[in-house]
Amino acid sequence: MKVTEKPIISDIKITDNSLIGDDDIFNALDNVGISRTRPYDKNVFDKIEQELVRLYFDRGRYSAKIQSKLIKLERNRVAVELIINEGEPSRIKKINFIGNKNFSNEKLKGIMTLGTKYFFQVWSDKDTYSSSVLKADIGKIEDYYFNRGYIRFRILSNQVNLSNDNQDIIITINVEEGEKYEFGDLKLFGNTVLDPSIIKKELSYVILPKQTFSRQKIQRTEKLLVNLLGEKGYAFPEIVSLPIIDDETKIVDLEFRMDVGQATTVRRINIRGNDSTNDEVYRRELRQYESSLHVYSKIERSKVRLQRLKFVDNVEITKTKVPNSPDLVDLTFVITERKAGEFKISAGWSDTDGAIFDIDLKQDNFLGGGKNIAVKASKSSVQTALQFYLTDPYYTPDGVAKTINLIISETDVSGISTATYLSDTFGGGVMYSAPTSETESFGIGYDILLKQYTTTSVSPIVVTHHITDHGDDSLGVDIKANYISDTRNRTRFAETGILNRVSGNMFLAAEGASYVSARYNTEFNMPYTLKTFGFDWNTVFQLRTQLGVGAGLFGTTSLPFYNKFFAGGNTTVRGFKAASLGPLTYNAPSAAQTCAPLQVPGEFIKCDAIGGDFLTVAQFDWLFPPPPFLGEDARNFRTSLFVDAGTVFEDINDFDYTEIRASYGLQLNVSTPVGAISVGFANALKDEIGDDFQSVIFRLGGTF
Repeated sequence: MKVTEKPIISDIKITDNSLIGDDDIFNALDNVGISRTRPYDKNVFDKIEQELVRLYFDRGRYSAKIQSKLIKLERNRVAVELIINEGEPSRIKKINFIGNKNFSNEKLKGIMTLGTKYFFQVWSDKDTYSSSVLKADIGKIEDYYFNRGYIRFRILSNQVNLSNDNQDIIITINVEEGEKYEFGDLKLFGNTVLDPSIIKKELSYVILPKQTFSRQKIQRTEKLLVNLLGEKGYAFPEIVSLPIIDDETKIVDLEFRMDVGQATTVRRINIRGNDSTNDEVYRRELRQYESSLHVYSKIERSKVRLQRLKFVDNVEITKTKVPNSPDLVDLTFVITERKAGEFKISAGWSDTDGAIFDIDLKQDNFLGGGKNIAVKASKSSVQTALQFYLTDPYYTPDGVAKTINLIISETDVSGISTATYLSDTFGGGVMYSAPTSETESFGIGYDILLKQYTTTSVSPIVVTHHITDHGDDSLGVDIKANYISDTRNRTRFAETGILNRVSGNMFLAAEGASYVSARYNTEFNMPYTLKTFGFDWNTVFQLRTQLGVGAGLFGTTSLPFYNKFFAGGNTTVRGFKAASLGPLTYNAPSAAQTCAPLQVPGEFIKCDAIGGDFLTVAQFDWLFPPPPFLGEDARNFRTSLFVDAGTVFEDINDFDYTEIRASYGLQLNVSTPVGAISVGFANALKDEIGDDFQSVIFRLGGTF
């Protein structure tokens, strides 16, 4: 008897593959018994081409061809070479539905990821067939029916047909819709913890008798019960829902069987992923404590607080049962950190400050202790400034924050639409901020400021008269206070939540004029899903308002010229030139000249805005994320349709709604490594002759 040892596969070489990576091909070969160091088996080798063709068929490459070669080597070894021709992708030409009566073909196709492309979807691959994507799409169709009352819905079959040249694909899906059902009675079994009246009230927000049956509502109810039990300390309840279907009455009764388990205490809280941050920085944000009863809302709030830290990218929570102790649980917060430091040199232009050049040095997690430090040097056509900030968010263990700031600046506003003057500023101060609840905070502080003002040859009388009456120096204490309520899910590009901010300051002068002013800002965000072109666009309706009011103190009748409110520009009424709205003054120091409007042959006299003591502004934006077929990056890109309205009045008693200006338009906001970019187009909705309107919106650098 002669025995021949099988050769060993010493190498597998793959060429001309780009759609499917080497690792995926090696895994597929390993599944059929072919890999390096394994014995060569001819029977298995014959399956190579079949397995790889299957891989490419799953990705819509029906014209793919695989050529395999076996190369004999010395010492009873062989090498396998795979030459792959991936071919052209087969495109979906049509999707047909059979049996659908209540929903149109277009509606059902709009649910699917696969489909035919619109002419503008140049980068989309939605018409490239994939068996795994089709399987997921069938699941979406089932969910669509199950969530709209059709509990007996079934997919009878789905067929994929190829054209003779393997280039076009026609998908046919055969469905049986069934009848529409409603919810009936809802019963709970096994509840020994929760107050039945509270459960009934909470569940009524999700499910009520006579409502259309929805599997999604059942899942929401299960989650709600888990959360309610988690609030009472039961970390691992088991909820099983049992629908009881009556096909005659088309009613679905529900039974929820609950195994609440044991009340659990949090034994230990672990922090993972804090490579560059002290453990205490994260632990002080937690609202769930060790050796305390498990409370669902406190755990979720802890997660939100961690995610709002500027140096945290993501937070995941895992719960682990303690062996042999069913009443104990360990929590682990897995944190993904991001770079907390930033050094940025940027140049840009804005309608408010003209050309801008900035150098920013910022560290939001200084030495891993959670303190924020920032140094900013900026130069624009309006201002040259050096600013320093140091913030300790936990100056006291109770969460009182302390910010120290210093500023040195030179200002020349002759290049914009406001009254012309020069100023030098030197000052600094302290601000304390304390949380009054999880979403609210109160702050109070002061700045000591020294300012010197200089007129120019074209300074208007509002400037020259003020300096004549109060001198060209201003020295005093600026007492500041604010109240903030913020329920937004994020601070930039928020999708839900409301921001309310009330701020005020009182400047008590040792030299110069004293005054007081207050400002109220709001932001309201409401998500709205827009279904069009077969996509679900997760848009947001955003409304922002600003109210400002001020007055002089101790004999001064109004705010000084350097602290008045201004309107116009990107942050108030877009399209109108920055700081150009409201009371105007002719730029010659003569009381005989006015801005009536005063017409000289063929044109109006150019006047400067002097600001006012009362500001009212509203901005409405309909915000769109990137198109779904391009892939969404919610943090960096937004397009908005907007309508703005507002202006400035000399004082609150001069308010006249007919004087309000309004605009509408389209704006694109992008966050880039060198700063924010805002670009768009605006048109006047309500303006007056002589208004300075700019149809193009552009801002490079700064924030938005």
